[in-house]
Amino acid sequence: FIDETCRNFKVPKKAFEYYLADTYLEIQRLKGFDYTMGEKYSSGPSGKASEDKVYCGGLGEYYPHEVFHVLVDPQFPNRHFWASEGIATLLGGSRGESLDWHLIKAHHFLLAHPEIDLNHMLELRNMDLQTAFHYVLGGLIARRLYQTGGWEMLIALMQSGNTDADYYQAIEDFLCVKQANLNAYIRKELALEVSHLSEE
Repeated sequence: FIDETCRNFKVPKKAFEYYLADTYLEIQRLKGFDYTMGEKYSSGPSGKASEDKVYCGGLGEYYPHEVFHVLVDPQFPNRHFWASEGIATLLGGSRGESLDWHLIKAHHFLLAHPEIDLNHMLELRNMDLQTAFHYVLGGLIARRLYQTGGWEMLIALMQSGNTDADYYQAIEDFLCVKQANLNAYIRKELALEVSHLSEE
């Protein structure tokens, strides 16, 4: 994964430390935090990348999502948060589940919530403790960009700017979808993904 990711994103390989534990609460203890507000990390898997360190709790020995962040993010300081999180989820899943798993969940969640306006999707946070919109919808955008232009398109996304306006503009420039049409586009593409997955 490291070799392929560095080659595909044209970034140098670097050494980093990888810490894992059965729960993220144990990771917090390892870092010297005896108490975490709400201790929300005690339920379900979670990870975090920080400079040259990757912390993974409840995820086993292999969690490429955070490895992507520690290797690639520092080389693209002008990236948008959703761009980075979406690509990391495309390549390495999120919170112990694949992008496909989150896409199916998001599709059913949004069917049940037609009032959610995805034209302003960057204002959304979490569906629940396991699925965040920036992972799943960012991952869907990343997948469509890869299908359109391969690794070069994902690199272009990572270089497209760090403001919300930049991210929306990148979607328009690379996928020809204006912000005003995102609600319809995202819902349609999620339905296509779920239909495709059900055929496999």
